[in-house]
Amino acid sequence: MQNLHRFPNYKAEIVAEFEHHFPRDYLAKVFEGSGRKKKYLRNETPEEAQERTARRETQLRTWLDNHKGRLVQAMKGEKQPLPKFLDIQAYHEAPAARTRSARDIFISENGQVRQESDRLATKDGVNSSNLAKLQARRNKVYTKAIAELLPDEWRVYFDRSEQEKVVKKAERDIARTKTKAAESLSLPERAKLLTDLEFTVEKTIAEWLSQTGTEMVLMFGGEDGAGEIRKWL
Repeated sequence: MQNLHRFPNYKAEIVAEFEHHFPRDYLAKVFEGSGRKKKYLRNETPEEAQERTARRETQLRTWLDNHKGRLVQAMKGEKQPLPKFLDIQAYHEAPAARTRSARDIFISENGQVRQESDRLATKDGVNSSNLAKLQARRNKVYTKAIAELLPDEWRVYFDRSEQEKVVKKAERDIARTKTKAAESLSLPERAKLLTDLEFTVEKTIAEWLSQTGTEMVLMFGGEDGAGEIRKWL
């Protein structure tokens, strides 16, 4: 394996060496269950071993293609930083679909208007069993209450709504800036980021499997560190 710089011809050499160290007639162990309930049953038969490894060469070549960037770096003797966990949040609350209007703010801060509306509705025989009719009654009462506000009183709600819109726009602009910054990463930076992503996914899934005794398959894709579209499985 002295001339591995001849990408992609080197794949045949790696496949041949892999077959030498891991022959297809090797009989793997067969287990029952998974996770903590996993138990050894027997060794597979020669026929099962051949069936298990039937597509191995194709799978190995695919893996080599998917990791081309890192392999070429290694062949050139370039020092590669060790992968690390990405600093990502497991969950974040989705942003609101829209900012609050002046009416929204008035409604949220004047619960007594709704209470009075529901009291009158109940008196007229309208209750929560007919939500559409109940909400229509509430909307009429809110509209009437807003109409009775003095101009300066309504202006307070309007100004607060406009202020919230400015804040939300600023937050969206920051998010777009971060997205553009991520998209404009150089190929080496992107290659390192994707290596860290792959490492994070692999370790996280392994931990989930060990804790839950389940099986998972995860696939994600995009542009790799060499600027080519690929998928990770």
